[in-house]
Amino acid sequence: MKVDGSLGSLLQGVSQQAPRDRFDGQSTLQENMTSDAVNGLGRRPPTDLVGYLGSVSNVLGWYNFETRDGNKFLAMFKNGDVDVFDLNANAQTVTVAADAVAYLAGTDNMKCSTDDEDNTIVVNPSVTVAITTSKTVYFNTSGNSAAVMQVLGGAYGRTYAIYIDGVLAASYRTPDGSVASDSSYVATQFIAAVLLGCLTDASYTTPAGNGSIIVPSGLCAGWSVGIQEDIFWIKKPSGAFTLTSSDGTGGVNLKTCTDTVTTIADLPRLAPHYYAVRIAENSDTAKDLWFKFIVSSLDGSVTPGGGFGLSGYWKEAASPYTNTAFDQATMPHKLTYNSPGFAFSREAYEPRAVGTDVSNPDPSFVGNTINDVSAFQGRTVFLSGSNAIMSRTHRYTNFWQGSASALADTDPIDINSTVESSQMLAAVPFNKDLAVFSPKGQFVVFGRTALTPANAKLVLTTSFESELAAKPAAAGKNVFFASNFGRFTGLREFFTESTGDNNDSRPITQHVNKYIVGKSKLLTASANYETLLVHTNNTQTDVYIYQYIWADDKKIQSALHTWKFEHEIVYSFFDEDVVYFVQRIGTDHYLLRMPFDVEDSSEVGYPVFLDQRFDVLDCYHSFVLPFAYLADEELVCVQSDNCPTPGLIVSIDSIVDVPGTGKVVTLKKSMLGGDLIVGTRFMSRYIPTMPSVKDENGVVIGSAKVRAKSFSVVLDETGEIIGRVRSKYGDGPEVRFNARIVGSVDNLVGVQSLSSETFTLPFRYNVNDAEIELYSNSHLPMRIADIEYVGQYNKRGRRIANSGGKQ
Repeated sequence: MKVDGSLGSLLQGVSQQAPRDRFDGQSTLQENMTSDAVNGLGRRPPTDLVGYLGSVSNVLGWYNFETRDGNKFLAMFKNGDVDVFDLNANAQTVTVAADAVAYLAGTDNMKCSTDDEDNTIVVNPSVTVAITTSKTVYFNTSGNSAAVMQVLGGAYGRTYAIYIDGVLAASYRTPDGSVASDSSYVATQFIAAVLLGCLTDASYTTPAGNGSIIVPSGLCAGWSVGIQEDIFWIKKPSGAFTLTSSDGTGGVNLKTCTDTVTTIADLPRLAPHYYAVRIAENSDTAKDLWFKFIVSSLDGSVTPGGGFGLSGYWKEAASPYTNTAFDQATMPHKLTYNSPGFAFSREAYEPRAVGTDVSNPDPSFVGNTINDVSAFQGRTVFLSGSNAIMSRTHRYTNFWQGSASALADTDPIDINSTVESSQMLAAVPFNKDLAVFSPKGQFVVFGRTALTPANAKLVLTTSFESELAAKPAAAGKNVFFASNFGRFTGLREFFTESTGDNNDSRPITQHVNKYIVGKSKLLTASANYETLLVHTNNTQTDVYIYQYIWADDKKIQSALHTWKFEHEIVYSFFDEDVVYFVQRIGTDHYLLRMPFDVEDSSEVGYPVFLDQRFDVLDCYHSFVLPFAYLADEELVCVQSDNCPTPGLIVSIDSIVDVPGTGKVVTLKKSMLGGDLIVGTRFMSRYIPTMPSVKDENGVVIGSAKVRAKSFSVVLDETGEIIGRVRSKYGDGPEVRFNARIVGSVDNLVGVQSLSSETFTLPFRYNVNDAEIELYSNSHLPMRIADIEYVGQYNKRGRRIANSGGKQ
């Protein structure tokens, strides 16, 4: 029986399943093609050679970013240095601080995140974060003890006494008040002056009232002192001392303050600048609060002393016995944009400002490495060990509580999962949440409301193994991540269900589980173009492409295929409708640009499909190659503006190395001062799934035999395509179609033709014994709209319908 049919849409990529089990539109092979839902199956976009990025044997990482002024850059981190380029490969000025050079070392990929102040945080995952032994220096805790005394009231017939190291140092018994003049001798200012005089002068005397007794000792002679009204302070030149007092009224009228008081109410109203006091309210001193006195006019100064007698206030402080500062050499550094240049330096992370290492503990990244960095709800996010650590809100360099006595909503967050304690290696903001990945699970920090230390949780939502050498890539409401399948890579997408806040993960590569060879090392995604690029450590000339289309909650395209390049591709990133590639040849790196919106080249009339394209302007018989390595490439020169025959190729006669000039290409004929488009060929290949016969239930009839007579390839604006039959008996001859149709009005001499005709490829095999391959390495377009076939269908016997077990 004669049959004919179509192979379908051709847009579902490669499948490794048996042909009978494949979905419509899946293929056996697809290389350097693109599955475009609008334009059909065509060649992948060509690449432009943008420029040279330098020679580097060991790159520590790449990072692309945009600054607030709209400029876009690519950073290359290497041992001891940083290079930054704009997207035209122009090198930017980068100053690396001398004390920041050591951070640029190792073999790990640098992890980066750019904040809204044009600072790019740079994390070296091999560096262990340390905290220094630096402590806060106060007026009275720097090795020389001090005390502040305040006379709060004067009472008749009471003894005010001060003891230093248990020895009476000053004593004043007030008059009995029997005469009116005694009132001046119980004034608080007078009592304070008398006590200070007794402390500093053994022969101190002063007029006194009836019954007054003054006992001077001079034990504090030579000490630093200060007095203001009824408050005075003393400070020993060196060493510590103890001080106690009595006032005959149970400590109501005379209060002393060394470095400890019982309650906040015991703090004097005046003190020297940066005078520190512990409020001894807990049995564990590490939980006690510390306060420091700030002289208002000296606010911002950390120099202790000065300003006594001036107004000020008490402010919560860090214990003088607690380490406060990060070792800035071990903390993430920063790459700062100061137009028109950049500076790489240490970041100024804020020290612990309050409490102790118990009441305000070290962030959990201290003593550990930092695995990744991100930003979420105005906070810097570090991943370390099994924890996610976030800075204070809109204070990107502060990882300490603002108070040791009360937790604020804006305080840092330091959380881990109670379910799993594996390493957290990647953080990706998506769909208002923060997805955090460990090798064996996917976690979420829900961000539908403002995140606080009280409500923040690291919730395990799915438990799929993942390969995190490639950081998961967010695209819209999904996050793609890789997993290992033996020596192959699998892909999954993490998503939030549309009907609620539940998260899940679905597989992408179950039908091609041995397709992506090697372990993933980079994932690059574009939500606008619904495309994912996968790089592996196996063959770095191959980039695996996943194209998909969602229609509401249904995925109508899920196409995986391969792009092959002549040289290694070590990095890629999207910028709107353009994907950039970093190409490596030996130790040399070059920037390539691939616009997804492929347009006709100027004056050529069609898009030129060449890789590493560059323009040669005002050319006659020769031109100089922009880079020497191109002399070893198979170059193609396409005539463009003002050339004799725009759109056609001009042959190369020779390429010669001219000292002082470079590699000179000589053409076989003059281009009359016109422009050329020069590049290298790439091969596009496609092997469709052969047709099969299905019953009314859509099940393949295995006993049926289809012998195809020919395949008709419906083309759209194609310049050249080659087809051949591949079978277990051997491959057939090439059948070439070059768009020059005899008798066609478009077939003009000196003009490149494109055709939307049908290309017929003879077959004459059983479709189970052979297949067709379509390919082209021309510079011309090749787009396939449909593949149809005609042949004979034979079947033995009658197929019994499935009755579902009923008789």
